[in-house]
Amino acid sequence: MSPTSKPNAAAPMTLDRAAVLRNAQKLLRIGKLAPAIKLYEQVVGESPEDLKTAATLGNLYVRAGSPEKAVDLFIGIANGLRSRGLHAQAAVAYQRVLAVSDDDEQALLQLAEIASSQNQNVEARAYLTRVEDRRRGRGDSKGAAQILIQIAELDPHDFDARLAAARARQETGDNKGAIADFKRTADDLLEGGRHTEAATVLKEAAQLVPDDAGLAERLFDAYLLAGKFADARNAARTPAHWKRCSPKPTRPRECRRASFTSSGASIPNSG
Repeated sequence: MSPTSKPNAAAPMTLDRAAVLRNAQKLLRIGKLAPAIKLYEQVVGESPEDLKTAATLGNLYVRAGSPEKAVDLFIGIANGLRSRGLHAQAAVAYQRVLAVSDDDEQALLQLAEIASSQNQNVEARAYLTRVEDRRRGRGDSKGAAQILIQIAELDPHDFDARLAAARARQETGDNKGAIADFKRTADDLLEGGRHTEAATVLKEAAQLVPDDAGLAERLFDAYLLAGKFADARNAARTPAHWKRCSPKPTRPRECRRASFTSSGASIPNSG
């Protein structure tokens, strides 16, 4: 083609792309890595959704001693795909990032978010746990706590994770948030009839704010619901508590009946 010639506008882009790839592969066969990379960059720049070619370019970056370029390439492609709602393809690109840098937090967090949006909570938790371990390993306790809170949000029925999140808040000095988490978790446990576990959670919360009368009241009630009358007597703080629960260990039935008949609740079995 002469310098004054114009490209054929009707020529399919796929033909040009195929020719560029052939030239790039020829360069690779004779060990010309840098110019081959340039050609692959042209193709990927025009067709970023072509993950196969992008993967080849990423591998070439690694071969050339520039793994950070491979990470940047895949992150950019993945973010672009995700912004267009192509989450499955974006996940593949984020996985390519991990193939180069297995602890890349951005890729792990994005994969966790994608998995969570598809109700794949086991996978989401696995990705987040990797981030939490990495942050804790470098001494970032606050960052690790943030991840534990995210894990707890995946499944409201995972009470162990919710308690871990509450303790993580406490670890970072957020006692108010920790207490709120403990209370919500205890409420859900009580609603599910898991009275003993609820009492244990409320006891942990009460240790953070020993002067909180409302929390002490809830703990006292939880002990009664759980049938833990000795603990209820130990937790009793007001005349009303003593009125509801006889301090005499030989009269547990009175303790139980005084509490539950006054509120209209049924009396639990004595097992």
